[in-house]
Amino acid sequence: MFGTIHKWLPKSEPGAEKTSVAQIVIPPPPTVDASPPPLAAPADGVPDLPGLDCREPMKRLGFSWASFKNMLGAFAEDLPGDCGNLRASLEAKDWPTAFRHAHTIKGAAATYGAAELSAKAGILEKALKELTGEYETLYAEVQKEADRVLKSLQEIS
Repeated sequence: MFGTIHKWLPKSEPGAEKTSVAQIVIPPPPTVDASPPPLAAPADGVPDLPGLDCREPMKRLGFSWASFKNMLGAFAEDLPGDCGNLRASLEAKDWPTAFRHAHTIKGAAATYGAAELSAKAGILEKALKELTGEYETLYAEVQKEADRVLKSLQEIS
């Protein structure tokens, strides 16, 4: 076996200094940075925003990011007023008007990719339709999610 290995090893030149195993220096292993790499911006330029999935409605509506971003601006302007109107209707115990405002929020949120907000507004809408009386708790959930979406929208404005 050593004869076979020896025939494949390079021939040493006559008079050359022989290297012993003790003279071979093994470099230390490279250090590994344990910190995660910085988050890169998505290749399509569409940011990942909490509470919003912008890609699905952009694809569905056929909009570029620039166009959709402008539409999100309108949503950001309207949402606080819609939530305020919903709150006022609930306080006035005007259930049909509160139902319409919940429906408006549900539809707009779905259009703009705020699925969680749409779902929460849909639950409140259903409760108002069935007159279950659970409105305060459900409204608080809608408002909390609307605040999260609005915070995300502020990041891109």
